Amino acid sequence: MDCHPAVSIEWSPNHVPSGLYRALLLRRRPGLADSETLPAIAVQGSNIKVARDWLDEYRFVTMTPGDDDTAPLMFPHALLGSAHLMMLAHDNFPLGSFGLLHLRNHAIRYRDFGIDQPWDVSCVLARQRQVEKGLEFDFDTTISIDGESVWRS
Repeated sequence: MDCHPAVSIEWSPNHVPSGLYRALLLRRRPGLADSETLPAIAVQGSNIKVARDWLDEYRFVTMTPGDDDTAPLMFPHALLGSAHLMMLAHDNFPLGSFGLLHLRNHAIRYRDFGIDQPWDVSCVLARQRQVEKGLEFDFDTTISIDGESVWRS
């Protein structure tokens, strides 16, 4: 089932909004009735310049080899963590963060890409489905460089 209506948020990896974690942990949420759908919350980032030290720190923590500017497969996912949290903390998101579980990741790299070119980022709260254990929903995330999709999750 698709989510609606659309809300768009501007994102940058250089700035985590103040109060983000407070909103995630302390704000009461109304929940979602069986017939309701999640709002389609989208986060956009244009012309994102990725700092070399972020890539170096990622490689150090994950023990991912490499010394060039090429982004490892899951580096964008780690970098976009705050974008995903912004969607969950948004006033229109009806579910509280306690009880939410991160079940799985699927990532596709269409071609190698680096941090030397600016990235355009799009994250969308895209679908929901009822399963035996509760409600599942997806974040569709795309990175584009010069209009070409280079990575999706």
